[in-house]
Amino acid sequence: MAQHSTHGPTCEDIPPLSSNLSWLEIPGANYRLDYGARAGEDRGGAFTDITADMVPLHVYPTRISARFGHCVDQITTVYRFYKSVKEDMVLRHGGNEGSDDNPMFIGPKERVAYIGIWARPNLEGQRSLIVSAFELYREGYPSPHQFGRNKTTSFVPPAPPSGTSAFVGWAGRARKFIDASHPMYVVFEPPTWEMPELGMLR
Repeated sequence: MAQHSTHGPTCEDIPPLSSNLSWLEIPGANYRLDYGARAGEDRGGAFTDITADMVPLHVYPTRISARFGHCVDQITTVYRFYKSVKEDMVLRHGGNEGSDDNPMFIGPKERVAYIGIWARPNLEGQRSLIVSAFELYREGYPSPHQFGRNKTTSFVPPAPPSGTSAFVGWAGRARKFIDASHPMYVVFEPPTWEMPELGMLR
């Protein structure tokens, strides 16, 4: 009667992996930073919260708060790096007037799809515009989260980049107030297929 082995193949039965891996490709992520609609004017110092080298670390805003009265005086954002041991980054722009009210918390699986911005004259009779209100639209929420009260003047409608994108941070100009702002988006593009580095296969 024939004997049947109950064991699977041994290491000797498996052919060695060829050193020629030209056939092997993996998808590589493609993305870029882009700006949404801008409100306000070129007063105050320029700021840009997010740089391209932060995107692979999965930087993402987790808390946004603002001080505001007749305009947005200050905006503070806490950024977390989900693929890094770096500590949270807290960036604050603008002055200290107004009241801090109604902070917005963003979970790791939530996405702010786009942002609308209002601007108004700095003072009565002046033509210079400053940011007076923000509205942040999150997927799955019936209404936007609002910072600021004055929504009676110039409105810059939400205009995120085309394609698959998500709000990732702020850019603009600030001094005593938020003089200008345009949200920053990370835009994901179709992947490219490429050979992996040899160290990735060990």
